Amino acid sequence: MEPNCKKSAQGKSDKCIEHGGGARCPHCIDWIDSRSGSVKYDGYCATCFKRLFPDDPRSTIIYEHTREILVRNAIIEASRTNDLFKGFIHDRTLYTGNCDCTHRRRIDHRKLIGNTIIAVETDEHAHQGYDKKDEEIRYDDLYMIHSGKWIFIRFNPDITRIQKTDIDDRINVLLEVMKIHIERIMSEENQKLVEIIKLFY
Repeated sequence: MEPNCKKSAQGKSDKCIEHGGGARCPHCIDWIDSRSGSVKYDGYCATCFKRLFPDDPRSTIIYEHTREILVRNAIIEASRTNDLFKGFIHDRTLYTGNCDCTHRRRIDHRKLIGNTIIAVETDEHAHQGYDKKDEEIRYDDLYMIHSGKWIFIRFNPDITRIQKTDIDDRINVLLEVMKIHIERIMSEENQKLVEIIKLFY
């Protein structure tokens, strides 16, 4: 049980959902950033299900509606008219050169420019259900894999009580922010090792 956590334990664990409790996806259960399984997807998380069972009709539905895919499609569309958006890698694990698979970390969208990786993360519901400590450890793990510079753009695609713009307007803002930081990297204006930009939090 996590110190000072007052939330109820879930499933056969002694932890709440935020701290890794509940039923975990059997495919990524041993990964540091494992996700909760869903009865809807036979116990797998949506990401692993669509990857393992691409021909299942449920995978098609996941593919069409996830916010992450909307962002990916927007980046691809932007790359047709602007070379700055070309070369982004979508949803691939970033490994160390001698990976023992203990530090597997997925990045929604990433591109290496010089010695800087610009990483765009689609944080549905602003990652409210995620363990904040694990988020910090995640940055450390990624830095161990690529010890150059990083710019993380954390994008919340969901409407909140404060931020009421719709998804299309949000994605347009995201693309503009990406463009600004890509140009900064190309001009070698980014001096910090790690920058974290949060949009619509």
